[in-house]
Amino acid sequence: MPMLLFTLGLFILIKGGDTFVDAAVWISDVTGIPKLIIGATVISIATTLPELFVSVLATADGSLGIATGNAIGSVTANIGVGMSIGLIASPAAVNLKDFAPKACIMLLAAVALLRLGVDGRISITDSFMLMAVLAAYIYSNVKSGQRAHTDNSADRIPITFPEAAQNTAKFVLGACGIVLGASMLVTNGQILAYALGVSEDIIGLTLIAVGTSLPELITAATAIAKNESALTVGNIIGANIIDTALILPVCSMVSGGGLAISPRTVYIDLPAAILLMLLVLLPTIKNKAFKKWQGVVILSFYVVYVLFIVMFT
Repeated sequence: MPMLLFTLGLFILIKGGDTFVDAAVWISDVTGIPKLIIGATVISIATTLPELFVSVLATADGSLGIATGNAIGSVTANIGVGMSIGLIASPAAVNLKDFAPKACIMLLAAVALLRLGVDGRISITDSFMLMAVLAAYIYSNVKSGQRAHTDNSADRIPITFPEAAQNTAKFVLGACGIVLGASMLVTNGQILAYALGVSEDIIGLTLIAVGTSLPELITAATAIAKNESALTVGNIIGANIIDTALILPVCSMVSGGGLAISPRTVYIDLPAAILLMLLVLLPTIKNKAFKKWQGVVILSFYVVYVLFIVMFT
């Protein structure tokens, strides 16, 4: 039965992702807001709901290893799988005015988390500091969206009520399908993993992290297939900022006395995530474009990282 439900969850997730991306592209077309910004805001908020639910519930149940492993593991999975496949399949020129500020905020959030977690705990005060980074990100997106809405006013597609109703329904149903499908995958995948005797921390960093990242990964794959790679980039950047600057602070508050961070998270997992971010950020700014070789390097590093934590930690 877990294997059957796991497969059904995958089907629901894929269909939900397809519907969700179609609606997101429509939102971009009718508002004139670039797809990277739509991906970094509306889509990333919707696709990070599984990470938020899983980490908060794990914290409430006292499973802190799953809570932190899920959030940090989702960051590395988003870049190591979703972003790398996007770069390999669809390298393209980049609008640095939209990309660079958001990617830099993503890096800042991860570095801040690393610095604040060195003492082994994310305190309530630390949580508010991380959420200030999230506030800066939201402000950046609001300003970018306002500017794009004004600049592209002549290019926007007229909205009709039936079309608006149809795409709103597609967006909501697609998001629900993504969350439901991911939940079925994670729940039943967790049952299978425990049956195989895999430890809680490793489950959090790998199986659950990848499982809760499936909305981003499926959205990325669907966007690439529809030649909408900007949605992929924006979605992953936004999702990673939410993972580091919202989900972990919320978990810290739920726990009451702060959130414990293991030495492995501080000295292995977070540095790995930061290195992946640098591999995305620096070459892209230098070349003003995504390159296929970036994707190959990022994917290779992620595979090595996962093998290392499974075999040696």
